[in-house]
Amino acid sequence: YWRDWSSDVCSSDLTHLFKLTLNLLPLARFFPLPGSLNLFISLQCGTTGESPTLSKDEKKSVIEAAIRLAKGKGIQVIAGTGSNNTQDSVDMTQWAKEAGADACLLVNPYYNKPSQAGMIAHVKAVAAVGLPVVLYNIPGRTGVAMTVATIAELAAVPNVADRKSTRLNSSHA
Repeated sequence: YWRDWSSDVCSSDLTHLFKLTLNLLPLARFFPLPGSLNLFISLQCGTTGESPTLSKDEKKSVIEAAIRLAKGKGIQVIAGTGSNNTQDSVDMTQWAKEAGADACLLVNPYYNKPSQAGMIAHVKAVAAVGLPVVLYNIPGRTGVAMTVATIAELAAVPNVADRKSTRLNSSHA
């Protein structure tokens, strides 16, 4: 069951000259009481939902709210910290680690279409922060795919913990 909840998180406030405001209250619906659902991981600010339309401060607000809501419920929070800018990804990952996230989701750098060596350097820089990294191979959104060889090389990098892939072709990662 997939629910597109981006409209629940971002709402427009027309009384303030069309300024968009962030409404975090609906996020609480996704964090059940301890033991009431089999929810173990909450991924916030990935690339399919609200993340591309949020400012850095809004992303931090969503991730902080999720960390706060997950506390004491046995739910791990994965924070989407990736971007097409390596230093921004490192900085956001460092912030997420300090905020209490359990891991980060690192999307392939989009728009830039880096080489495989460029993606490896990007991931290694983020992994050096010390927060577990979930690689996110989503070529339909980023315009570039990690090869099986790249993923195999990155699997040996400390703190690279897992991968998420949208490739339907099993010959690719």
